[in-house]
Amino acid sequence: MNKIKKHCAVPFAHPSRHFPVAQQHGMTIIEVLVSMLILGLGVLVLLATQLRTAAGVREAEQQTIVSQEVQNLIEGMLANPTLSADNTSGSTGWTKKSYAAYINRNNSSGTISASSTSMSKQALADAQINEFRQALTSRMPNTHINSTICVDSSGAAPTATGTNIAWNCDNNGSTTMVKVIWQVATDKGNNNNASGITMNGDRAVYTYQARITD
Repeated sequence: MNKIKKHCAVPFAHPSRHFPVAQQHGMTIIEVLVSMLILGLGVLVLLATQLRTAAGVREAEQQTIVSQEVQNLIEGMLANPTLSADNTSGSTGWTKKSYAAYINRNNSSGTISASSTSMSKQALADAQINEFRQALTSRMPNTHINSTICVDSSGAAPTATGTNIAWNCDNNGSTTMVKVIWQVATDKGNNNNASGITMNGDRAVYTYQARITD
């Protein structure tokens, strides 16, 4: 009599059934936390980039405003020079130009209008300087802006320390310069030094200067 062998099927163990449920949940939470961390870092980098871009755009806009107003002032100065005889060797008969009426006029006043009566050279110079400074103030609100016109052969930019401004004019030679300095309040203090911005306390300092040339 043949013996019938019975084979019992051995159940196949699925690999995933050997991972504890708690371990699967732990890996999911870690992945979420890592994703949130990466997302947060990306947002911070994006915000920092936008802030730097906004600051750069603002600085470029202010530089453009200052250069435009300085150019307008220079055009007026070129039309109102102080003339004197040039007695240097080989220059007999030529007229020498200077802008003495504009030099260091820190308390200038007056305006220019079509109905104005005839003005002296000095009164015209003072009115031009006054209108120049008013234009800078109105076009650049929320800034501390100052300007001067001086004789300077060094080309050194003005500097600000506290409430004091050093124009760095050496009063040598015959080169007339228009110098402008303005300060913008920031919330970073001296930390901006690392980005190449000159600071005066909590204010970023910017300068512009132009030479008067015929």
